[in-house]
This record gives sequence, structure tokens and C-alpha cells, in this order.
Amino acid sequence: MTRLRATHRYDAGTEQVFAVLSDPEQLAAMNAAIGATECALLSHDDRDGAPHVVTSRKVTVDLPGFARKVMQPTNTVVQTDDWSTAQPDGSRSCRYQVEVKGVPSRIDGTMTLHPDGDGCVQEIDAEVKV
Repeated sequence: MTRLRATHRYDAGTEQVFAVLSDPEQLAAMNAAIGATECALLSHDDRDGAPHVVTSRKVTVDLPGFARKVMQPTNTVVQTDDWSTAQPDGSRSCRYQVEVKGVPSRIDGTMTLHPDGDGCVQEIDAEVKV
């Protein structure tokens, strides 16, 4: 198990960044921009401002030689995002899960957005299990 953490600051406000991160069309465009193919929306439920979004995409990675013997370079990835409603200050959180079909691995994590001056900060925590 590996834990990962990342922090990003955006010049856009929390609600603007949330709108991009929870919109199925924007998610498909972002995935395509990083090379994913066959991006699809599997389900989307707004739940009174707390979206539940499930997407899939095909991802190709450059595997080292030893890994090619046991793994495929192209895999289908399914991601589930469960967002919270906005807090009074506009902050939001998301519990997410990423599964690679046919590969014994999984990522469970949280993502938070909170105001920061004239922009916002995104904090991502992930626990990777292989």
C-alpha cells in the first residue's frame, strides 16, 4: 500500500473548479487531453448538489519490460466520485475510488476544495493498493 498526497492552487474560485471536476463532459475532455480513450459516463446523480459521478476510460501506460509479462499496457479504468454539498464557506469534499478492470489494484482517496484568497486550493489524498 502506498499513500500519495498532492496540493494544487487555482486562480479560479471553489465553485468554478468544482463545476469542472464534477461535470461529466468536462471530465471526459480532461481525460482525453491526457491521452485516455473511450471516455464514457456510466452514471451521474446530482443528489441535491452533491454529485455522484461514475466514469470509465481506457488508459495506456508505458510498462517496464518485467511488468509487460503480467500486465497489459492498455486498461479500462472506472472512477467513482462522491461529492459533498457545499459548506458555508464554499468548501467541498469528494470521496473517490479508482479501479483498473482485470488488475488487482485500487485507489481510494479524498479530494477537498477550499477557498484561498481570490482562488482555491485542491488537496488530494490517495491510498494505492496493488
